[in-house]
Amino acid sequence: MPRYPPDRWFDYTSLGVPVKGTRLLPIKLPIPSEKSSNIPFHLRFTLGDLINCVESYNQKLTCVIDLTYANYYSPKFLRDNNISYHKIYVEGHTIPNSKTVEQQVLIKFRIDCFRFINMVNKEREQSPDGIIAVHCTHGVNRTGYLICR
Repeated sequence: MPRYPPDRWFDYTSLGVPVKGTRLLPIKLPIPSEKSSNIPFHLRFTLGDLINCVESYNQKLTCVIDLTYANYYSPKFLRDNNISYHKIYVEGHTIPNSKTVEQQVLIKFRIDCFRFINMVNKEREQSPDGIIAVHCTHGVNRTGYLICR
């Protein structure tokens, strides 16, 4: 069972602005409302907060791409709000040895990158003006790499 909030979650801002020239919005992991009771109110970041923040920019959230390796929340809330949800299990917090990277991790990671690019392209075709939120746990390493890739 995942920990709420994950380690170092408070060290990162919830979201910024879409990456210039794209509709991609890097965010940190939204914590389900029912798991947020131990988080000070002003520091909470839920899926509802994400939707409200995007709307405050006069934009519409159309997709969330989840790069975490655990299932932190149910995508039902997103789907109930007509927001598509895609999950790519990208492992974090590990540094595999070079042989593993060459043989297994690199192949899986290339597949994950390909899946990510295909998902983004598909979402852009379906909702060209929609915002695509992308997150891992902190919205930095996996998220940043795949957005820049």
